Amino acid sequence: MDRILVCGLTSNLGGIEKVILNFYQFMNKEKYTLDFLCLGNEKIGFHQEFEKISNYEINYYYLPKPSDNPFFFRKKLNNFFKENASKYDAIWVNLCQLSNIEYLKIAKKYNIPKRIIHSHNGDDDCKGIKRKLHMINRHFIQWYATDFWACSDEASKWFYPSTLQNEVKLIHNAINVETFLFDKSKRDNLRKKLGIHTDEIVIGHIGRISFQKNQEFLISVFANLYSNMKNIKLILIGGGDDSKLRDLVKEKGIEDRVLFLGLQTNAENFYSVFDFFFFPSNYEGLPVTLLEAQANGLPILASDVISKQSIINENLYFYSLDNSVESWTNELEKVIKSSKRVNQENIIDNFTKQGFEIKLEAKRIEKIFEDESKA
Repeated sequence: MDRILVCGLTSNLGGIEKVILNFYQFMNKEKYTLDFLCLGNEKIGFHQEFEKISNYEINYYYLPKPSDNPFFFRKKLNNFFKENASKYDAIWVNLCQLSNIEYLKIAKKYNIPKRIIHSHNGDDDCKGIKRKLHMINRHFIQWYATDFWACSDEASKWFYPSTLQNEVKLIHNAINVETFLFDKSKRDNLRKKLGIHTDEIVIGHIGRISFQKNQEFLISVFANLYSNMKNIKLILIGGGDDSKLRDLVKEKGIEDRVLFLGLQTNAENFYSVFDFFFFPSNYEGLPVTLLEAQANGLPILASDVISKQSIINENLYFYSLDNSVESWTNELEKVIKSSKRVNQENIIDNFTKQGFEIKLEAKRIEKIFEDESKA
């Protein structure tokens, strides 16, 4: 049995955490077991779900956050690997930027044979010294990692220099499609509970409140659209401080048209509530929510910074953030009036053809582990 130490996950119920959970759910758990190295004193997001599917007890190790005291963090990290490195066949480091690659450096020092770095974003809003360190570490990462993974071509270019691009393995952020298929009973029940009338058009968005997800811009576009279409509502789902967004909604005079639902553990049920999905992110790797929305068949308007490798269905449309709010309003209205849900019978076939069906992609990851262990 291979023991894999997973690093870089947070306590958030976020995209990276969901990606690793999706993979592990369909990996051979008699052959592979995961432990987690956590920052701070909280377990990773979805830890209960990981524990339910694991055949063995999962070990969680806790380190101080490097942002609190980088020297103390490195000392504790070194001590951890000194005591525990011999237990592990691989370390799997999941990051959005490379300002801190100490996991890999010290894992190499203590001879963990397989050292995977996995890029999950095509950019990051890190600034100052963090961004400078990221750009420097891109050129040194090959000294410490043995395997280079990315969720998209954009994520690969953000992490790795041109000299490494041929060695990068593209790992699709695959999902269990059946979980997200359209369900009319869920739609009817949730819309009734939320007070949404049958003739109202619901525009949905799922993502943590952040600059990356661009919700302020989203709300501005929706407010403009409401002046033309009075039968629309907006549902925002995601964790984070939404006070500025609520102020903006109040300023726009659309408080009765916008529902803030916060973090939802059953977010997959809400795709059936939506009629359209709006995703104008400032940057992404390959967002899981965009795949989930497509599994539900939803028409989607997204920013064109998102990888075109995310296209599964024909009703996913891209538009440039260089365009004005007014231009985005017109484009969204056009999508709403001209697009429909994709039929369910086509969706699973589309996901399988594009390599985003989780059962197949999990087996591919297993094969990568097997092939590299033989090398």
